[in-house]
Amino acid sequence: MKRRGFILNSVVLILLIPLLLFVATYEDVSSQIIQAQSERVQVERSFSSTAYLDVDFQRALEIAGKRAIIATVDYVAITANFINSTKVNETIKELILFGNATPLSDYENLPKIMENQSLERWIGFMRERLREQGFYLLPENDTEIIENRTEIIVAPLDSFRVVIKAKIHNITIKDATGKVVYIGSIPKTTNYTYAVVDIRELEDPLFPPMTDGKYHRSIRACQYPFPELIERPLIALDGDGESDRRYITGFYGEDILYNSTHIWSGDSYITNITLGQVPVSPIYFFNDWDRGVLLFRDIFSEGVNWCNFYYTNRFNVTIENEGSADLVDVSVRIEFSKSGLPSEPRIRIYDENCTLVDFWVEKWDQIGNTVNAIIWVKISIPSLSSRTLSIYYDPSADPNWGSPAAIFDFYENFEDGVLDGWYFEGPEWSATDEDSYSGSYSAKSGVVEQNEESCIYRDITVSETSDFSFWWKVSTPNSGSLSFYLNSGVNGTTSNPAWNNQSYVLSPGQYTIKWCFTSTKEHPTSKDAGYIDLIIMKKHLDAQLSITVSDTVESMPEYPLHPSNATAYDIQPFISCILDQRYFGIYNGWSLFERLEGSNANHDAYFNLSKQLQEELNIVKNGEYYPIGLVSFMIPDSDWDLKLVNILTAKGVQLTDESSTDYYFLQYYFEEGDKVTGYTVWGVSGYINNFYLDNETAVAIFGKQAACDLLEGYTCS
Repeated sequence: MKRRGFILNSVVLILLIPLLLFVATYEDVSSQIIQAQSERVQVERSFSSTAYLDVDFQRALEIAGKRAIIATVDYVAITANFINSTKVNETIKELILFGNATPLSDYENLPKIMENQSLERWIGFMRERLREQGFYLLPENDTEIIENRTEIIVAPLDSFRVVIKAKIHNITIKDATGKVVYIGSIPKTTNYTYAVVDIRELEDPLFPPMTDGKYHRSIRACQYPFPELIERPLIALDGDGESDRRYITGFYGEDILYNSTHIWSGDSYITNITLGQVPVSPIYFFNDWDRGVLLFRDIFSEGVNWCNFYYTNRFNVTIENEGSADLVDVSVRIEFSKSGLPSEPRIRIYDENCTLVDFWVEKWDQIGNTVNAIIWVKISIPSLSSRTLSIYYDPSADPNWGSPAAIFDFYENFEDGVLDGWYFEGPEWSATDEDSYSGSYSAKSGVVEQNEESCIYRDITVSETSDFSFWWKVSTPNSGSLSFYLNSGVNGTTSNPAWNNQSYVLSPGQYTIKWCFTSTKEHPTSKDAGYIDLIIMKKHLDAQLSITVSDTVESMPEYPLHPSNATAYDIQPFISCILDQRYFGIYNGWSLFERLEGSNANHDAYFNLSKQLQEELNIVKNGEYYPIGLVSFMIPDSDWDLKLVNILTAKGVQLTDESSTDYYFLQYYFEEGDKVTGYTVWGVSGYINNFYLDNETAVAIFGKQAACDLLEGYTCS
């Protein structure tokens, strides 16, 4: 029995030993598995945390970037002050990093717009989130990370988008035991993080500062946003035809008819129609009520010498240079009296080659059926030669007083109702419509006591020998005297209550021109004053000129049909964009950043930065970069923009052929900037009043050939 028990115990032990060994092995393996799982979970948590940082960093960059751009636009729009930093993209960068920037530090709306959405705030937030998960972000100082380890570039990506490129260098993440779980940059999976911000529907910051907050416009893209790169806002079909005139304009389906093989108006027609030398049918390209232009290129070569078929009459002016020296870009005064002219100067002036000539109408007074006029032109005439100019007029044409800025080296007639650029001694002068020699306004002295002075002055630069003249008067014979000073010396005095002219020849140099009114009354009133008006400086003219105004008035003749190569334009896409105040993206336009700065001084730097970012994001189109510039157009026509017309009327602006390109227009009419001459556009003129387009912008939007064809009077090189 004992033996049997021993045997049973031995069997049990033999059976238990493997089991005990298995349990011991299992516990050891389980311990290793648990440890390995713990380490894997820790690694996964670390990887998840750093991957989350990448995603959240990109999101934070986009949010902060949008708010920063909106903040800069809002600041300029509300305060009507441009951001005068070296480059506005550095201001936006500062806002993205810190939520504040020096140029906007006092702007009360800034905290509301930014709402702590900055990268500095994001770093602090992420530090807290990591700590909750048992991780620690190094360096411990948020400012150290933002100022010394964060790389960020803000640039225009193209005309309608801004790109923000960023990276945070050399950060470390440790767990609670001090073990380093990540060391490197954010983002860790790519070289940089890019956030793209669309600026469409934002307010254009150029308008409020230029117009003292009176005019606003939003950035909305035209259907043809990049005409230099993708598709232009017009259709041009070529063909053969006949016509009695060079241009025909109107509406397709109404003034200009078309079918599958022909385009015609009256007896003029185009057939054998092609697009890019491929035969096409007009019915697939034109729509009824689209604005159209038919151009017959060879008409002038057939002896047609009427420059503008929308003006029914003309008379000639012959100017002869009787001197031995060539005259280059001289201002010439033409005075005449003629009956049968319109009551306003509804005119154009062309030379012998049908090239438009710059002019300015100083006087156009109608008495009965006779107009007494003074017109200035700027022309060149070789020695012992003559030039014949033709003054075209038509009662149904738009009034056109021309542009004094295109004629004179210095010009002031105070018609804007302000005295910008002038300085005062004693009581200030003012622009007044009480009395004037030319236009509606003159400058009037302040009220002064007996023997006291009220002076107005400014500095001018004379680059070559020039004729300087002005008109002046005093209010009444006994009110006082008005004196003129050149560089502190008295050069004339008047006590004449009638307008009279004073002129001088100035040598090259710097001059201070100054007028002082001295009262002789013991008890003066506001009516006792001196007045000046129409200050002009032009190149001095030594040569003797002979000017003959023809008595003959010619009427537009009827010409027979002439065969011609022809083009039919549909310009409705362009017109629709400008009437809807839409924007084109063009290379030479002012980008959003330049509009925030109020200057295009940094244009090249911004474009070079844009090209770098376009390459990095691989959006270069067929080897060509997208432009960054923006352009819209100003239309001072009461049928299309009554608000603009009212603003200009209140300023006393006299419209000229200044380009309607927004930044040129605003600078000239609101900031007394340089004039950029524009041309009327065939098909637009007569439908939209006072619209002028400079050749550079026209080439950008239409292309060179269409710009040559559609700009009236523009001579292509």
